[in-house]
Amino acid sequence: YASQYFRGLLAECGFRQSMGATGSCFDNAHAEALNHALKVECIYPQTFQTRDEARQSIFSWIEIYYNKKRYHSSIKYCTPEEKHVESNPKQFSVA
Repeated sequence: YASQYFRGLLAECGFRQSMGATGSCFDNAHAEALNHALKVECIYPQTFQTRDEARQSIFSWIEIYYNKKRYHSSIKYCTPEEKHVESNPKQFSVA
């Protein structure tokens, strides 16, 4: 994703690409933590019979468990959904 074409396409669509220095692991740390948790907590403990079964299980784990029920120490033991609502109170207020 460092190609000139790809970066130009992102800029054209109004996106700003985040890339650290070569060899820096910090840009990817959160994604890697999610991937690890997904594998250990959802994928490795079960055997899927079909891709659709795996897709449904992974979707449920992310959307229901990880985002709405699983507490995260990196965000003061809140769920991502709680933190999102806390960070955007006007968006979620009922008038």
